[in-house]
Amino acid sequence: MKQTFDIPSGSDYSEKYQQLSDEKLKDILINREQYQPQAAQAAIHEAIRRKLIHSEQDLFSPDYQPEHRKSSLFFPNIYKEEQKLKLKASLHRILYIIGLLPLSQAWQSFRQHEQGLSILFAVFSAIWLLLVFLHSKNNKNIYQSALGLMLTVATGFTIYRFSESISIYWIDILITSVSCIIPLYVLFFIRNLNK
Repeated sequence: MKQTFDIPSGSDYSEKYQQLSDEKLKDILINREQYQPQAAQAAIHEAIRRKLIHSEQDLFSPDYQPEHRKSSLFFPNIYKEEQKLKLKASLHRILYIIGLLPLSQAWQSFRQHEQGLSILFAVFSAIWLLLVFLHSKNNKNIYQSALGLMLTVATGFTIYRFSESISIYWIDILITSVSCIIPLYVLFFIRNLNK
């Protein structure tokens, strides 16, 4: 289903568009497919009236075609700000869930009477959750970089624990790999959305 943007219904598009700057009107013409048909038509008529274009045929020129970034291999292109915000919220929820995983490890360490390790996992989880919260509210790269650093430390710690282990099963390696790749992908996806 194609989502459209518009000035609230019931308003007179012609009057609204007469008040817009030439740049804003050109922006509407470039993105006319995202507007209601009557809103796009009113923008076209206003542009003709202002002599920004001579006829609707001028809209086929490259100046009035929307810019589309080339899709990357791993991340889809999302142009609408509302969709970006919703997707970022979903990605942050994934990071929150990932931040809860060390708590299960803290509980397991506590049951094995490794209190120091248990506290380390609990503190790691708390810091991760705090950084995700701060990043979701402020969207600053410093928080994202800190999360990336924490992920690197966690991966290094896991590799160290595997090196001390007597036997390693393939399922351990698979789960650990997925547990590192998913948050890494999510962090890069959020960074891609912020461009």
